Amino acid sequence: MRLTEEDLVLVKNYLKLPVVMDVLQNNMDKIESSDLKMQALFAAHLSSLSDKVNRELYDVRQEMRKRGLKVYEERRSEKGISAKYLCRGYNHEMNLLWGLVKSETETKIADLLGVDIEKIEFK
Repeated sequence: MRLTEEDLVLVKNYLKLPVVMDVLQNNMDKIESSDLKMQALFAAHLSSLSDKVNRELYDVRQEMRKRGLKVYEERRSEKGISAKYLCRGYNHEMNLLWGLVKSETETKIADLLGVDIEKIEFK
């Protein structure tokens, strides 16, 4: 059986969702150390988003297991994220550049927040 588009999406999400979690956690830490008036409210909202992403990552792992996909090596470098994985007994590699990971992380978080990303000007 060949590697399908769905298989690629699962592996890509498996690699990207932990980055989304890292960004959310980093922002929660910044909020908690700030002196915002509604600090607890903002932190709770980000925590709720983090729970959703964690659940999605759990679902991705479950689906990967069903499809015979297993990431056995993952590396983050200054260029991006690289992974080696098995798909139904065959070895494959995936490389995601940080530019792609960053833009898709921003899109994912905007989607979670219910924000139209087209209206945002990123620095």
